[in-house]
Amino acid sequence: MAGAGMYGDCSLAATLSYGAVLEPYLHPKPGGVTPYASEGGKSFGDFVLHATLSSRLLAWACLKAWKNGPIGVIASVKERYLREVVPRFKGNIAYGTFMLMAPLAVAIALSKSSEPEELVTTARDTIYCCTGRRESLLHYKILRRLSPSHLGRYRGELPDVASGGERDIPPYPLLLKLNSWDMVHRELAKGYPITLEAYRHSLNRVKEGRSVEEALLEALLKVLAEHGDTLIFQKYGGRAFKMAREEARVAFHVSERWGVRHAITWLERLWRGREWNPGAALDIVAVASGLLLITISRDASS
Repeated sequence: MAGAGMYGDCSLAATLSYGAVLEPYLHPKPGGVTPYASEGGKSFGDFVLHATLSSRLLAWACLKAWKNGPIGVIASVKERYLREVVPRFKGNIAYGTFMLMAPLAVAIALSKSSEPEELVTTARDTIYCCTGRRESLLHYKILRRLSPSHLGRYRGELPDVASGGERDIPPYPLLLKLNSWDMVHRELAKGYPITLEAYRHSLNRVKEGRSVEEALLEALLKVLAEHGDTLIFQKYGGRAFKMAREEARVAFHVSERWGVRHAITWLERLWRGREWNPGAALDIVAVASGLLLITISRDASS
C-alpha cells in the first residue's frame, strides 16, 4: 500500500496537535488546567510537555500512513505513546485528546482535502477498516500505566482496566461502541460529531471577528450545555451530570447577552468550588481547536 497517502500534508498533523496546547491555555475555564490553575496535581506545564511529545508522534503516524497506508499505524503510535510518553507523567495527562487526534493524524495522510469534515470521515473509516484487538490491548496497557484514570473504568461487557484480564478485551471498534456512553469513545465510534459541532461554532465566531480564545470558550459552553460531560457523570453521578448541564445552559444564554467571559467566570466559580472537571468535553474542544487552527492556517496561506 505504499503511496496510499499521496494527498497528505503531514505538517498539518503538527498544527492539529497545537490544539492540545491551546485548550489548557484557555482561561478562565470551568475546571481543568489553565496557565493560572492546576487541577488534581496536574499543571499547565504538564499539558504543554504532553502536547510537545504527542506532536512528534502524530507527525510520525501521519508520515507512516503516507508511506505505507493506514493498517497498523494506530497500534504503532500507541506503542510509541506507551514507551515514550506515559513514563514521563504520573497519571493521565490528556490521553483522551491523544486518542482522538491519532486517527486524525492518519486521516491527514490519506485525505484528498484538509477540510475537517473529510478528515473526520477518513479517521472513522480508518478505525473500522484498519484496527483490531491489538489496538485494544495497547489501550488497556496504557490505561493501566495511567491508573487511576476514570477513562478505563469500564462496566458491563468490557473488563475493567484494573481487573488485569485480557481474554475478554474486544477489537478496538467494538470496544469504542460498547463504551459509547462516554463522550471520547463515542466521538471515535461515530465520526467526531460533537467535535465538528464545536469546530463549526468556533469557526463561525472567528469569522464574525471574535478572538480564537473567546470562540473556543463559547464552543465549550455550547458542548456542555447540549451534551454535558461524561467525566463529571463518572466521578459524581447522574445528578451532578444533570446539574452541570443545566448550569452550562444558563451560562451559554448569559454569554449570548453579556459575553462569554462573564458567563465562563460565573461557571468557573461554581465548578472549581466543587472540584468538577469537564475533562471529556475539554478533550473534544482540544481537537476542535486543532481543526480550527488547520482551517485558519490554510485560509491564511491561500
